[in-house]
Amino acid sequence: MITFSDLYEKTLSLSQRRKKAVKMKMMARSSIFQSKKKKSLMRVRDISKLQVLARKKVIQKIREKFYKDYDNMSLQQRVKVDQQINTKYGAKIQKMTTKMVRELKGKEAARVKSVKDSMRDSQ
Repeated sequence: MITFSDLYEKTLSLSQRRKKAVKMKMMARSSIFQSKKKKSLMRVRDISKLQVLARKKVIQKIREKFYKDYDNMSLQQRVKVDQQINTKYGAKIQKMTTKMVRELKGKEAARVKSVKDSMRDSQ
């Protein structure tokens, strides 16, 4: 069975990236998706979601450090860079992710509180 973290850790090909981007763009427009997103912001995230978020942040830091022009690259170059990052820095990413999960877990209660306060103020 495919787990939540397995979906986010695999490297996508060019066509898979485009397909996912189109799907997410359509979903983001729907009011149902927006209300679900608003509700999920007010809940404390579980460990698996924190791990995914931490992993993304760690990979982003590595991209900023070693591949400064990542945002300006073509999709094919980005796919290649992502594969290089996974092979070259895989162990480092894993180690830094576990460290960052602890940090995010500590900040989670404050994040939820601030979101709830901002929702209360906007009403």
